[in-house]
Amino acid sequence: TVSQQSTLPALFPQIYTMTASCELVSLLQQSIGYVQRQEIHPVLYQTLGALHHYVEKIGGGSTENATPNNNIRPSFSTLNTAGTDKDGSTVLAFGWMEQLRGRNYENVLLRLLQNGVEKEMNLVVAREDLRGGDELEVLDTFSLSDVVSCEAHNRYGDPKLHLLTTNTTSKFVFRCDRAQAWQAELELHLETEEDNTE
Repeated sequence: TVSQQSTLPALFPQIYTMTASCELVSLLQQSIGYVQRQEIHPVLYQTLGALHHYVEKIGGGSTENATPNNNIRPSFSTLNTAGTDKDGSTVLAFGWMEQLRGRNYENVLLRLLQNGVEKEMNLVVAREDLRGGDELEVLDTFSLSDVVSCEAHNRYGDPKLHLLTTNTTSKFVFRCDRAQAWQAELELHLETEEDNTE
């Protein structure tokens, strides 16, 4: 009937919210074991992004880590409690963004990790397994001490983070709406490393 048809569009947000809530509950359930073991796993990053998206939809506001393209994954986040990566390194910061690889941009996860023994800090660039697995495929790894330049640029609303290391002649270019936050975080740790070497 006409009255039934007129109520269908109003139901779509409710159906969407229910679906998103079920997905969030599933992600939270999958995350419990990793949190209890104090391990880092890709599902935790997905859960964080889903939580941001959930708060934004339910609360009607915007979250600090929300991206302009409605990407539900945070582009920059520091962990309130120290988590450990699979190799035992401490995760200091992470974020999903796009990296210029060749002539195209590719979705990647950038992590700032600190080795548990030597306390050396490394940047690790990884992407999701293209074969559909749960593990991340590491694309690049370099020591933070090798970073000689860290700059955030925002031209015409297209924020990017440029990193230059001693081992490469070309810059690592990341398209990221929290480029300035990443620059501030990396420069803070770079200063700490310099102080420790003096």
